[in-house]
Amino acid sequence: MGDIMSKIKRGFTLIEVIVSIALLGILAVAFLPSISKYFQWLVDTKTNITQKAFEIQDEMETTIQEVIKAMSSGAIAPADYISLGITEKIDVKLFKDDFSSYTARQYPSAYKVEVSDGGNKKFATLVGDKRLPELPVPVIETVKRVFIKNGAESLSEHEYFNFPNLKILAKSNMTSNPQNSFNRYRSDWYISKPGFIIPIQDIDNIDEDNDFGRIYPAFPDDYIAVPIYSELGSDYSFISATERNISAELKNDIVSKYPGRHILYTITPFAKSLKKGGTSSLLPIYIYGPTVTANLALHLDASTINMSDKYNVSTNPNGAILLEGEDYYIRTWKNSRPSVEPAIMNSFNAIQTNKDYMPVLIKNNAPEGLFLGPEIPFQAVEDETEGKMNYSVWGRALGNKQSSISNMGIQNIDMDDNWSMFLVMRRAELPLAPTSGSVISGNGDKDWSLEWTDIDGNFNLQLNAQSNQVVLPTPIVSGEWLLIQATSKSTGLSLKAGSLKKDGTYNEVVNGAEPIDIDTENINIRFNGVEIAEILLYNSNMNSTDLDEIEEYLTNKYNP
Repeated sequence: MGDIMSKIKRGFTLIEVIVSIALLGILAVAFLPSISKYFQWLVDTKTNITQKAFEIQDEMETTIQEVIKAMSSGAIAPADYISLGITEKIDVKLFKDDFSSYTARQYPSAYKVEVSDGGNKKFATLVGDKRLPELPVPVIETVKRVFIKNGAESLSEHEYFNFPNLKILAKSNMTSNPQNSFNRYRSDWYISKPGFIIPIQDIDNIDEDNDFGRIYPAFPDDYIAVPIYSELGSDYSFISATERNISAELKNDIVSKYPGRHILYTITPFAKSLKKGGTSSLLPIYIYGPTVTANLALHLDASTINMSDKYNVSTNPNGAILLEGEDYYIRTWKNSRPSVEPAIMNSFNAIQTNKDYMPVLIKNNAPEGLFLGPEIPFQAVEDETEGKMNYSVWGRALGNKQSSISNMGIQNIDMDDNWSMFLVMRRAELPLAPTSGSVISGNGDKDWSLEWTDIDGNFNLQLNAQSNQVVLPTPIVSGEWLLIQATSKSTGLSLKAGSLKKDGTYNEVVNGAEPIDIDTENINIRFNGVEIAEILLYNSNMNSTDLDEIEEYLTNKYNP
């Protein structure tokens, strides 16, 4: 063992080193021809290719300038072709057949110039005597996009996704078709990315504070890049020389797939020359949810309130909004319940005719520099690079303005024992903190209520129904948006609350005994230390699958 270890420590012998060097030399000799040829190729590239190319390019530029100088004195005579390096004259009549009826259209001529490399290779270019004429393109402008509902055009800027055979119709007008250049058009439909939950209907207030990209989706950045539907067309209805109507329709099987999204239509014309014209579009329209609408009796959404709907209380008590200064007082919170019966569609509105008790659209308490408008952020993420908050979901909510608790009433809604309610709300301390008492209650012979209860100086939510009640064990903190779910059915009462905040932790469920009876004809909404964004009321014994689906829809809406 000792002999072996000593040999390892000695390393290579002189003979072994010489043999290794000899082997490396033999291998190197084998690669020398390849290395030599590569080096020679590099030299040839520089002297015979690159350098020659620059010389020919320089000669070509000089020749082109000589031809241009000659053209400035008039047409070049054939006798001068050789001295100028011109081999022939070519008349360029691109797309002449498509515009043959327009004699005023001028086409250029081009002189073909050649330069030799001194061998058998020649380089050629064309020098035109004038620019190619501008290729004409048609102009198409979108003039209307509307929902088609019950076979007629709807005036609303938002509709429920599952209304029977709901479609969207877009109408455009070809305002210009120069030199009969129109070939065809392309229609594209796009959907917005999640997080934009306010329908664009307040036309008078748009973009005063960069609304697009903030509360409304801006095209194309805030839309899914790939269209949800596209089609090519070439037909139009000829009305007059300046009016050619084009219609495009997005059918119900596509419309119904996108509740909670804006849909935008664009149209782009193409000329016979294949040149693309300008793309035209109008503001998008909003596909409304939730995804479960069977037995939906009441749907109040503050984000659908039209701020352009301004009236004076004393002269028009049926109006929606009273604008005073910078505050929007709401006297009619319209029920958006989906119904095929127009007479029922507009019933169950929440009403308040006394201005002292009207709720107002809540203003945004954002940092300095961000518009303090009637929109409020539901989700905020801190930008680590800039040290400020970026808001990803904007909506609207109603709350108190005066020292008295605002309230709104709903009449003749007719609720029985089995019902489910979803409420998007947050506790508010200003201008009034919560007091023990109801937030929403039924005012029939047999009452129920969702209310605040004071437990050791803290405020908890509880659901009362006749002699039974359930109470959420953890107090509600201020400023955090919650999704409240209250149900009353034959199996008993249930009250559930979950945080809509991205990093929120509030999530509780309590169950109770079956209520004795519920018979509601009226509902009272009290803004008792709360701000409310949305209310959904289902008048049925709903299964757990539907309840979970509604909860998922609302959670994704406010926290996508």
